[in-house]
Amino acid sequence: MRVSELVRQGLLLPVRWWLRRRTLTPPIDPHTVRRILLLRYDAIGDMIVTTPLIDVLSKHIPHAKIDAVASPRNVSIVRNDPRINAVYVYDGTMRSMLAVRSQCSSTGYDVVISLVMNKTTTAGLGAALWGGRKAIAVTTLHTAREHLYSAWFNVQIALERNVMTMAAMQIELVNKLFGWKIDPMQERISIAISEQQHAEARALQTRLSSALHIMLNVSAGNAYRQWSRERNIALIEGLQATFDDVHCTIVTDATRATMAHEIASHFTSGVSVLPPCNDFLIVTAALASASVVITPDTSIVHAAASVQRPVVVLYSLKASFLQEWMPHGVPFRAVMTEGRVDLETIEPNRVVAAVKDLLDSTSEAHARPL
Repeated sequence: MRVSELVRQGLLLPVRWWLRRRTLTPPIDPHTVRRILLLRYDAIGDMIVTTPLIDVLSKHIPHAKIDAVASPRNVSIVRNDPRINAVYVYDGTMRSMLAVRSQCSSTGYDVVISLVMNKTTTAGLGAALWGGRKAIAVTTLHTAREHLYSAWFNVQIALERNVMTMAAMQIELVNKLFGWKIDPMQERISIAISEQQHAEARALQTRLSSALHIMLNVSAGNAYRQWSRERNIALIEGLQATFDDVHCTIVTDATRATMAHEIASHFTSGVSVLPPCNDFLIVTAALASASVVITPDTSIVHAAASVQRPVVVLYSLKASFLQEWMPHGVPFRAVMTEGRVDLETIEPNRVVAAVKDLLDSTSEAHARPL
C-alpha cells in the first residue's frame, strides 16, 4: 500500500469514530424514508438531468419530503420546483458549508444521496454535516477508494460509466438503492417554468412566419467547444441552401453577444438573435418554439430536452464520458470531432446533414428540404 493511501486512512480514523458509518447492503425499505436530501451543487446541466430522478422519488415515495443542496449556478432550476420542499445553496467554501449546516441541521434526514461525481470527500463531509450521523449516506462506487469512502458513506452503488445518459444513471442508482425496476428511458427531464417566464421568452423572440425554426446556440463554457464566427455563418448558409423557408435564431450568453450580432448581420433575412438573458429558465422557455436546436455540448442540450425539442449536438472527443451527456428522452443526432481536437474542426456540412436526417426521421411536417 502506498504511503499516501496510508496517510489518507490515518486521517480518516477520527471521521470513522465520529460518524460510525455502518456499511449497508441495498435495497433499503422506501417506506421507512420520510426525508431525502439530494446533493447536486455543480453545473446547470447537472441539475437539469437530475429532474427525472426527482420525479421518480416524488412519485414512488410520495410521503417523503425531498430537499436539495444546489450551487449558485444551478439553484434556479429547482428553486420553484413543486417537487422540492427546500433548497440550500452551497458555493464550495467552508463558510457556505457551515451556513447550510445551520439551515438544515435540525431537519433529520433519513437518506442523503450524493450525485456529485467528483470530490467525493467533500460530498462525504457535506452528507455528514447536512444530513447528520443517523442518515443513510449514499454515493456512486469508486472501486479504488471504496474503503476510504466507507468512512463517509453507508452505501456505495456500482454504476457502469459511459453506457447511458446521466439522467438514466441516476435513476439506476435509486433502482439499486430501493430495489425498484423503473425503466430510466420512460422518464423525462422536466423543469418548472412559470407563465411569466414563458411570456418573457415570447417577448424576446422575433415573430416568425417561417415553416422551419432552428435555434443555434453559439456559446459554451470552454473555448475548445465553441465554433468561430466563420463556422457559424457557414452553417447558417448551409441550412438556408438546404431548407426552404427557414429562420435561424442565434442563442448566446453575454460573452459572445457581439459575435452573435455579427453573424446575424451577415444575412439580409432569416436570422435573428435571442437577447442574452440572466434567467436561464426564460432561455429554456424560448427553446420550446424551435423545430430543432443545434448546440455544442452545454446545458442548452438538456434545456432543449426539458421542453421536448429535437437536438443536434456537437461534441469534441477532448471531453470524457460523452455518452453520459447525450440528450435524454428526445430525438437527437450527435456530430463528433475526429479525434481529441477542438470543435472548430467539425465541418458545417456535417451538421447540416445531421439536421436533415433528424428532421426526416422525426417526420417534421414543417421541414421542407429543397
